[in-house]
Amino acid sequence: MQYADYAYYSGAYHGSLVPESQFQALARDAGGEIDRLTFGRLKEGAEPDEAVKNAVCAAVDVLYSWENTEKGRPVGLKSETEGARSVSYDTSAEWETQWGKKLEKAIDRNLPRSHPLRYRGVGRC
Repeated sequence: MQYADYAYYSGAYHGSLVPESQFQALARDAGGEIDRLTFGRLKEGAEPDEAVKNAVCAAVDVLYSWENTEKGRPVGLKSETEGARSVSYDTSAEWETQWGKKLEKAIDRNLPRSHPLRYRGVGRC
């Protein structure tokens, strides 16, 4: 689900990295990650608050950066040195893990693990 629109992203969140034409698809992907981290509570009717919307916007920024970095990066290239020509490669799993951590960190900054929607327990007190 999409919990923030481009008007919120560019207005209240003050986002400027992602073009409006690409925002909706990235927000849908970010919303899926938010749904996973909130155990589907938003799909069950919980109201998305400012923390949720900000988390979606932060995730959209990371996903956009990931897509644009991935396009310009030779597959598997980790580092390259010109003098004495040294090249090293990483696996796509390492690459995805690195970006996955960035995504989770961006979401955690805006929708902390202490937020009620991220409660892992069965009932509420």
